[in-house]
Amino acid sequence: MASSSTGESRDQILEEFMNIFQDSGLDHGDCIEILETNGWNLERAVDATFKQLSGSPAAAGASSAPAQSRSSPIIVDLSNDSDSDTTDMATPPVRVSSLQPRMVHFDIEYLNRTLHYELDESQTLEVLKRRISNDIGIPIHRLSFAEHRIKDVTDDKTVLRAMRLPIENRVVVISRDAASFMNTRSQRRPGPTFRFHIFYNNDQESFEAPFSGSMTINELLRDLSDVTGVSPRQQTLRGLPLAAQRDGTLTIAQAGFQQPVHELHIVRQEGGNRSRSHDRELPSSDDEFMDSQEDFGYAQEEAVDGTDHPLIPERDCNPTEALQCFANEFTRRYGDGIPPFFIGSLASAAQEAFQKTASHRKPLAIYLHHDRSFKTHIFCRNCIANQLISEYLALNYVTWAWDLTSEENRARFRAVYEEVFGQLQKPMMRSEEDLPVVFLVAKTGSTYMVRACEGDSNAEEALNVLTGFCMSYEEQREMEVRQESEREAREMLKREQDNAYEASLKVDREKAAAKQESERQKFLETKRVEDERIRVEELKGRLAAQVPLEPAEDAEDVTIIRIRLPSGEMLQRRFWQNDSLQNLLDFIGSKGFAQANFKLLRSWPRKDVSACDPTATFKQLSLVPQETLIVEERS
Repeated sequence: MASSSTGESRDQILEEFMNIFQDSGLDHGDCIEILETNGWNLERAVDATFKQLSGSPAAAGASSAPAQSRSSPIIVDLSNDSDSDTTDMATPPVRVSSLQPRMVHFDIEYLNRTLHYELDESQTLEVLKRRISNDIGIPIHRLSFAEHRIKDVTDDKTVLRAMRLPIENRVVVISRDAASFMNTRSQRRPGPTFRFHIFYNNDQESFEAPFSGSMTINELLRDLSDVTGVSPRQQTLRGLPLAAQRDGTLTIAQAGFQQPVHELHIVRQEGGNRSRSHDRELPSSDDEFMDSQEDFGYAQEEAVDGTDHPLIPERDCNPTEALQCFANEFTRRYGDGIPPFFIGSLASAAQEAFQKTASHRKPLAIYLHHDRSFKTHIFCRNCIANQLISEYLALNYVTWAWDLTSEENRARFRAVYEEVFGQLQKPMMRSEEDLPVVFLVAKTGSTYMVRACEGDSNAEEALNVLTGFCMSYEEQREMEVRQESEREAREMLKREQDNAYEASLKVDREKAAAKQESERQKFLETKRVEDERIRVEELKGRLAAQVPLEPAEDAEDVTIIRIRLPSGEMLQRRFWQNDSLQNLLDFIGSKGFAQANFKLLRSWPRKDVSACDPTATFKQLSLVPQETLIVEERS
């Protein structure tokens, strides 16, 4: 039998123990209880179990013991025979099962919070995730685990018992798509992008993500805390350049990180011990940055009173300049975890939100600020600068802001508000005591949906308002998306039909043009042939007129010329011996064999007679008293 060793893991011990008693009827929970009862000593647990199953005195004593309460373990006699070793020492009773399911404890760590849960092992992983999601406000689909073996479980319907978990479990929760949020924030920033390879969870897990070069070291450290799920006070960061260790206000571009990819290793420090070596702690909240200023060698500024530095200058400036001042001052007051404010006029923000295809539209969030309202600072800290709310606004809204502290800026907002929205059912002009407020506006067709997130809301209430309004708008938007898709489908079908009609019409036009051209060519060819026929007839007539009269049959000094035509037909004519060769050529031409196309040959000796001097007489050419000539087409 295999025995346990000090280096053997509990999983290995449990697996070996279950293999030994696989036919005994003990289930997974029974085996864990037996091993825990025997201090996870495999030899002692196996020995005790064998004695219990074989009917040891301890088992007999257990069977005669008084009935136990429902919460107490039940001792079950599973003996198969009556043989027992009475000389063995009494062993502790084996805990086979209990009337109540085994309870599993979870210590869930998220950032600087620790949550405690107790579930019976018949529950599923989904139940645990849902309870965590309700408490920390992260949707279930974004929850992920680190530093525990349940991170490898992919099916949320898995029962806890099937995971073979110990009684006590420490689990770190991280936001699964925090890296994608960082990527989104990085893309919104100007300047070059730096890529980091981040190692965490004892270098067992890592990811790569881009960060904007304009992001400060403090912002980088906060984002890394979001991804790892470990409180900044328990983190040590290896790989940070010396300049970045000393000054957290430096930007990434100024800190001297390596390109193209810089490696950073995040190490958990138990007990929150602070490192003062080259490995630096990761501060995230404002208080933590204040505490860590000695490490970084710089002091944080106190929160700035908004009346000393207005969010929007009272002087006349264009909307882009005004909103840029608002964003800069708001960031200086409340940190970098604020939503990305739209830089531009309210009309431009409304166009960005509403004047797009239905599938790309977003609702518009209008934040109205007032520095002298007692609720403003609390609302900004707890809601506007809240990470979840900021990220939700960034992903789902176009966020525009304005400061109503001064009368001049109130008048400017009233003018642009009426210009863009006219008279909405819920006017946005509020008194000082009713500010701050976030108005949520969505456009469906020609109507507007409006809802207010009041300045006395806490983070949870504000997030519920934002998500609830988005869900309501999403229902309307889905209808518009369907209508838009149907309209696009109809337009596409019409375009396809029009294109098919145009193609068919083009083919018909081409056929008609080809037919017309064929008929024209046929007409031209017929005309050419007719013209050629007329020309030939006229030529034959002229040549016939030039041929002298044929001598009488009994005339003297006559020569008889026989002519074999290409068709085999024979012509015969009498000429005066002193007539010229031209007279013979004109005679042949009058029969349709023009000299340009035909030649006249003498058979012996073979000679092209038509090439001779046309003024020569028959006598001079020795074509007397008779001769046979052949008409041949020129090649």
